[in-house]
Formats: sequence, structure tokens, C-alpha cells
Amino acid sequence: MNNEQQINEALQWLQSTGQSLVDFTGEQAPLYCQEVLNWTFYSNMITVIIGIIWIIGSLFLIKPCIKSWNFGYGGDWKGAMISVSTSLALIMSFCFIIITIFSVVDMVKVKVAPRMVLVEHFQQKLR
Repeated sequence: MNNEQQINEALQWLQSTGQSLVDFTGEQAPLYCQEVLNWTFYSNMITVIIGIIWIIGSLFLIKPCIKSWNFGYGGDWKGAMISVSTSLALIMSFCFIIITIFSVVDMVKVKVAPRMVLVEHFQQKLR
């Protein structure tokens, strides 16, 4: 009889704990989903803002460098350094343009297809 009583107590504890877990999950899941969507949107927005600032800044940097670009260096280290910095700025601007485009796409995805964003989020968490 003692074993049956212990089993019944364990089952009651398990049932009450399970019900508490269901209640907690039911209350917190919508808040968590909203926070995931907000975080995804605003983190991509910050990336877009930084990308736009970088692209505009690099355009101001590239313009004077291209004017003084010297193809025949002839030992002119200043011309070579301007050429290298211009090339690096162009490469980084191109990379930031791509990153900015992908971030804009992710921002639109959050607003247009939030369930798809949540499914992708939970797929990553379950891996």
C-alpha cells in the first residue's frame, strides 16, 4: 500500500507540475515570439543604418582618391597608398552593399512573413 501511495503522490506532483509548465508556456510563448521578431527587425535595422553610413562615408573617401589616382606610380608611395586605400574602400563598400541588401530583405521578411522567421529561429535553436 505504501508503494501505491508513493506512486499516487508522484503522479499528482507530476500532474500539477505539468499544468504549471503549460500555464507558464502559454503565458510566455507569445511574449517570447514577439521579442524574437522585434530583435530580428531592429538588429537588421541597425545593420542597415551602419551599412548606409559606411557606403556614404566611403563615397566621400573614394571621390578625392580617384581624382588623384596615379596608375604609373614611378616610386610615388603616396600615389600607391591612395590607390590601395581606394581599392580597399571600394571592396569594403561592395561588401557593405551586399550586407545591407540582405539586412533589408530580413527586415521585410519580419514584417511580411513573421511565422517564417519564427520557424527559422526555432530550427536554429533545435540544432
